[in-house]
Amino acid sequence: MLLVVGTVTDKVLAKSDEAPPKFELLHLWATPEEGHALRAFSNPTKEKGVDWSEHAVETNFLGVRRAYAERLALFAPPSAVFWIGGNEAVSALVDQGTFRKIPLEVGGHDFSEILRTEILDVVRYDESHFALLPVGIHLQNHILYNDGLLELFAQEPPKTWEQFLSLAEMVHAKGYYGISVSDQRWQIRFLIGSIMAEFFSADQFQTLISGDSQSPQIKENLGLSFKVLKRLRYVANPDFKDLYWDTAVDHVVQGRALANVLGDFSSPLLPPSGGVTCEMPPGNTYVLWSLDTIALTNAVGVRHTAGQNIFIETVAIPEHIQTYIIRKGGVPAYKNVDSSLLHPCSKQSTEHWDKASDKFLLSSREWTQTMDAIAAVGQIIWRDPSHSINDAVEEALHSLKALSLAREKLGAE
Repeated sequence: MLLVVGTVTDKVLAKSDEAPPKFELLHLWATPEEGHALRAFSNPTKEKGVDWSEHAVETNFLGVRRAYAERLALFAPPSAVFWIGGNEAVSALVDQGTFRKIPLEVGGHDFSEILRTEILDVVRYDESHFALLPVGIHLQNHILYNDGLLELFAQEPPKTWEQFLSLAEMVHAKGYYGISVSDQRWQIRFLIGSIMAEFFSADQFQTLISGDSQSPQIKENLGLSFKVLKRLRYVANPDFKDLYWDTAVDHVVQGRALANVLGDFSSPLLPPSGGVTCEMPPGNTYVLWSLDTIALTNAVGVRHTAGQNIFIETVAIPEHIQTYIIRKGGVPAYKNVDSSLLHPCSKQSTEHWDKASDKFLLSSREWTQTMDAIAAVGQIIWRDPSHSINDAVEEALHSLKALSLAREKLGAE
């Protein structure tokens, strides 16, 4: 039987001879900086007597999903799992009992009052519950510049990808990397998405992620985006093969590379003394974003349920959320965060978020299907620049059409 969620701490710890509540989190926060951010939640949860443990994967969200599937197959699910928030499939997982619904009111806190309205709309399950526990917003189109190289060669960030290429070629000719890139597909996703955001209007990008990829304009814009990607390959770092993301960022921090394109989760890796500028990528006028959340698994036992309840209460406390987002970077998902305490790059992201007239949420489906299909072709181009752009466009369109047909078939069943 599930414990009723409320102020449960005293109840679950009433008897010292009872086994303590348990909480195991499956996640992808594998760097020391990310571990430091997560301790904003884990330390106070452990202080309430919870037996806390973690299962961290060193890949990406697809790796998390694979690990979660393996745990389910062994009938040993974790208490909670990192999830990219944002589509109706999550509600279906709650309906079928894989995830548990989370009360909006817990421990004297009302999530409907402290969450940003846009975030509440994404995670709401019904009038009294939400399906996922939000922890932070991350911009997906985000670029880092080394201040020294930018000042030496350009003084100000380029306004288009064509200008960036001219600058990167100049920087590369002087012995630096024009851009720092990894050929890991999930990192290529950030780069190709940030290039596309110049060539695709807001309406065209919305059309693309909603499943319609067959218009002539989308074909043309994909070609333009792949051409930029191919030219970047010639001015990039030579150690791109399977390069970890923190090393790619460090090339910029150390002044070896002009720029790196990743989500704004990279800000905790940047030195507090400065030296790195954070911006929207060239030509980007709208925001691509994702939502980091925690899904709570169902039917894992009374001890795990008690641990989940305490974790929910922990996240609801403003000082814990503020500590987490200060350390983790990104845009606060909650209203009660003092933005003046954020990392300068997080402040910049928050300003971009607040000013943007168009924001596109890349849910787990868009991120791991639509954008991943495009990035898979981008990865081919990156590894083999002789690959035909026309062939690349046709390959991407073929994959996108197959995804669309598969979704239609699932919707009809």
